[in-house]
Amino acid sequence: MVFVFDRSGSMDGEKIQQARAALRFCLRNLSPDDRFGLVTFSDDIRPYADKLQAADKANVAAALKAVDAMEAGGSTDINGALQAGLKLFQPGTRQKTLIFLTDGL
Repeated sequence: MVFVFDRSGSMDGEKIQQARAALRFCLRNLSPDDRFGLVTFSDDIRPYADKLQAADKANVAAALKAVDAMEAGGSTDINGALQAGLKLFQPGTRQKTLIFLTDGL
């Protein structure tokens, strides 16, 4: 599962708080057999890691800290963010899910 999270300026305030809460919920509810990736974006793209992470307690806890540190600012590079998120998927038969958290602006 790959989460692509909009941290552009339009997300400031309540929108980023709601999106963070949704992302925290998703991360906390991953199965230990799952793998996850996180890409945050505004006018710059920031992958959390260069490959999918095992959804073990330590990796989820570290990702939750990164989510808490995100701040809104900048413009929006949706295409670059989606491309970065898709690059995290590896060939194989495992289900691939990309969740895009944005206000769409």
